Amino acid sequence: STSTDVVKYKWGFTDPPSVEVAAGTPVRWTPPSDGPKTLMVEAYDKAGNATRSTFQFTVAGKKPNEASWFNGDDPALDGTGNGHDLTLTGVDPAAAGRTVGGQTSVGFNGSNTATTAKVVDTSKGFSVSAWVRLTNDTANRTVVSQQGSATSAFK
Repeated sequence: STSTDVVKYKWGFTDPPSVEVAAGTPVRWTPPSDGPKTLMVEAYDKAGNATRSTFQFTVAGKKPNEASWFNGDDPALDGTGNGHDLTLTGVDPAAAGRTVGGQTSVGFNGSNTATTAKVVDTSKGFSVSAWVRLTNDTANRTVVSQQGSATSAFK
């Protein structure tokens, strides 16, 4: 609000809105699901008068993975079907996994590699994740990176 007379807000996705905050307080909200949403906000002045505004918007659904590896029988195959298969060099494709008797993992010793062509468009938002069990912490390790024009685009 541009009004200096506003002292608090009530906001929410139900009618009436029930979350109260003082004017000037930042609010962070993470959508619990995708789809259409209706946000209701009531601004209260010093005299207790309220003005309601309603905002309609749509939360986009999650995007599918661009690539996924180390799942199933062949750890080099891209599980998404997008064709980003890996070239594995010197890895142990049947190393002990996280649980005794469970699914195996892929073992790297610091000198072996898994490579593929560029997968992530780093000019847009992206996230990368990996489960790693470090067995030697005497040196710096890179778990995931993508080559950029002069150096790693991320790591």
